[in-house]
Amino acid sequence: MDPIVQATRQQTAAILAAAMITASGRAWSIEQATNLVRDIEHTMFPQPSYGSYQAWAQTRDETIKKIQS
Repeated sequence: MDPIVQATRQQTAAILAAAMITASGRAWSIEQATNLVRDIEHTMFPQPSYGSYQAWAQTRDETIKKIQS
């Protein structure tokens, strides 16, 4: 994948995560924030042929429940 496209996708996911964290009005750990960015990136820009996406897809339901609580 083109590095500029990848960087733009990562930036988009990070900005959306920052907005969601700010809107939540509570403190988030770095781990929670990083997981949120990963969830957003894989949801908005799925790439099933990538190993990181496949690993994420196997655990996404658990991750979503953790974020919602």
